[in-house]
Amino acid sequence: ARTRDCAPFSPGGLDIALLAAGSAIGMVNAILDERITNGYCLLRPPGHHAERERGRGFCLLNNIAITAMHAIEVRGLERIVIIDWDVHHGNGTQQAFYDSDKVMFISIHQDRNYPLDTGFADELGQGLGLGFNCNIPLPPGSGDGAYREAIRAACSLAETSFGEQKPQLIMISCGFDCSFFDPLGSMMCHSETFRYLTHQVKELADRCCSGRLILLHEGGYSEVYAPFCGLAVLEELTGIRSKVQDPYLEEVSMLGHQDLQPHQQQTIHCSLEKVREARKQKLSMC
Repeated sequence: ARTRDCAPFSPGGLDIALLAAGSAIGMVNAILDERITNGYCLLRPPGHHAERERGRGFCLLNNIAITAMHAIEVRGLERIVIIDWDVHHGNGTQQAFYDSDKVMFISIHQDRNYPLDTGFADELGQGLGLGFNCNIPLPPGSGDGAYREAIRAACSLAETSFGEQKPQLIMISCGFDCSFFDPLGSMMCHSETFRYLTHQVKELADRCCSGRLILLHEGGYSEVYAPFCGLAVLEELTGIRSKVQDPYLEEVSMLGHQDLQPHQQQTIHCSLEKVREARKQKLSMC
């Protein structure tokens, strides 16, 4: 089963993947050089499933991991936060920094969706990286309320991840497949959910690192609805509102159980508690 879980590609596919990763590096350089404050990389193929030894889940190269490593190894950063809100767990990004204390990785995803072998709350990092990995596996059917609670918790955790020092860069794996219409997820988010997610991480970047924020495009497979979600992100990121209205927003926002449910809140709370306990354990070993 492991050998079948790969990411096949056609001739020229690797060249396109290299361009995608290179464009993300170019954008993070522009941010660190203060030519821009933030940016959105509209990339294909996506990246967060790609592991060191193989591509997985449509991903050939892990764009966000490569870009974060560039920021560390070439640009000298020591404190990076990566938040992944794709509906699928960012297994490749987790693997890349699992033993690192320079990257705080937080994944908000659907529980037991692809990939089935990672994404659990007890995956907390190892060695120097203990307490620097947080998985929030939300139950299927989670909607706007659950995601709002999860991103608030994630931002609070991210801000304190490096003790008294603040993160130097905020990076986002931005997937739109937790939307209600997505065929590869079972969540109920709508365009205003993504606007709120973006608002929260933008405020986090403003508080911590002079607004330095980069979003990298990941999943999103509803050709009808992903554009409305993406537009909400770009509007919030730029502060410019278009005249385009989401024609599905009223219907999706009125669906039952869009509000935060007790079992969803418990999942979020337990995930963060596991990270806090891991950090206490790490301190006790010093």
